[in-house]
Amino acid sequence: ARIDALIAAKERLLGLLAEKRRALTARAVTRGLDPNVQLRNSGISWLGKIPVHWKVRRIAWLFRERDQRNEPELPLLVVSINVGVVLREFSDERIESTAADFNTYKVARNGDVVFNKMRMWQGAVGVAPIDGLVSPDYVVAAPTGAVLPEYAELLFRTQAFSAECARHSHGIVWDRLRLYWEGFRDITVPLPPADEQTEIVSRVSSETNNIDILGVATEQTIALLKERRAGLIAAAVTGQIDVGGAS
Repeated sequence: ARIDALIAAKERLLGLLAEKRRALTARAVTRGLDPNVQLRNSGISWLGKIPVHWKVRRIAWLFRERDQRNEPELPLLVVSINVGVVLREFSDERIESTAADFNTYKVARNGDVVFNKMRMWQGAVGVAPIDGLVSPDYVVAAPTGAVLPEYAELLFRTQAFSAECARHSHGIVWDRLRLYWEGFRDITVPLPPADEQTEIVSRVSSETNNIDILGVATEQTIALLKERRAGLIAAAVTGQIDVGGAS
């Protein structure tokens, strides 16, 4: 029972760490890093108030759609809800295609934002780390230079933005919603000054890395506790220890 209580406590801690990570990121990308900054109404229902010196822009002003193909020699990239855009060999997702099929795959350049049309409402978006190929069912958005792709990725992966994506998506069944470029480009987002975007990305990266380190340590502790519990159960079943002593 003591081990069960410890495992439950550690699992609650994992949940709290995940929530802290989400809240930290969401606040940084929508309010900035200065807790005392003067705010104004953004005029955007999903966003609320933003710093007075920030602008708001439609995504169409910040990105243009890239629909480039016929480079089958490039490596395959996939979009993960958990970590963004990764090389296929580092992903659990399977892609079964012939070499000829790859001619239909879209090209994503290093720094492009890529999202899965059917899972954008779940946060399936990220920045391409290298030039690569992505599924024809993805949307590739090339930055125009006004926004730092890494800042955009942090913003696009927030729960509030994901909900706004769902509102701009098409589909009858909730889990079949599809966000096309035409819907994505019409969403209005906050635009901090360029230097502030860089600061936000740096701070969020540093602080979430610390949270992730604690999360990994907590997961390792949970695994050890479960291993210990399994050992005690096995010992009790085989009569090696008294069941009362294992509680």
